[in-house]
Amino acid sequence: MSEDKHNPASADLWTRVLDRIAKIVSPGSFDTWFRPVTFAGCEGSTMLLNVPNENFRKWLLDNFSEPLRQAVAEIAGPHFTVRLSAESSREQNGGKQTGNGTITPLPVVRASALEAPVQQQTWLVERLWTSRAVGVIGGSPKCGKSWLALDMAVSIASRTPCLGTFPVHVSGPVLLYAAEDSAAALRARLETLAQIRQLDFPSLDVQVITAETLRLDRANDQDRLEATVRIHHPVFLVLDPLVRIHAIDENVAGQIAALLGYLRMLQRQTGVAVALVHHVRKNVSPTGGAGYSLRGSSDL
Repeated sequence: MSEDKHNPASADLWTRVLDRIAKIVSPGSFDTWFRPVTFAGCEGSTMLLNVPNENFRKWLLDNFSEPLRQAVAEIAGPHFTVRLSAESSREQNGGKQTGNGTITPLPVVRASALEAPVQQQTWLVERLWTSRAVGVIGGSPKCGKSWLALDMAVSIASRTPCLGTFPVHVSGPVLLYAAEDSAAALRARLETLAQIRQLDFPSLDVQVITAETLRLDRANDQDRLEATVRIHHPVFLVLDPLVRIHAIDENVAGQIAALLGYLRMLQRQTGVAVALVHHVRKNVSPTGGAGYSLRGSSDL
């Protein structure tokens, strides 16, 4: 056997595998899902790889296991397998080591120990948004989606009726990411809405994320958003628009489901309600529910 292909101790083994993967997947997918992976050596015919966290590991296995398997087989040999370990979970105790990494059993409680509902339904903004909901503000271009999202944000932060009509039942800090508006334009809009309500704009508790980009299909940005939510404790999070916070294919159900799954997990862990601003399809059929007109996968 030649050392160049079959020597598991070769220092450049993972580099050669990466070079092969780069020819199989798109540049964006390669930068997002393979550059963060680190080579940790080999155990017999098993290649050990480390990934940033458990969400990253699951996404990689669900969406890119075949290109990874193909590249490893071609470079290291068909007898090689791969073990992915999440760096954040490898230090935890009580997990079981398997061929796919460290697995911690799911938490389980008796049904009678589950939290009892305080009431059947709690409105955040009456008839518009329920407390702790994850949903979409959808519509055609230039129909006022962003204005509605900002009006809801100001209303929730100030406990004033949304659109002057819909009462706010739960008020508190609001966190906002507006990817398509300049800082000056965003400030002008929010200040106008505050003036209409005769509010003191400097004291309005609307916090704006000023990062140049936010890619929630990336594990690092997911972790950064979660950390930001935990620091500022918003009751309402606005992400405007959906298309600017990822680089996945909106028509692929599995990819959209993973993104929405992350947002639902964020909601469950922090209690924040989440609003995504999104467009509808062109030439929408009048049949079916309004939600089916949203652009992209039906998961939306």
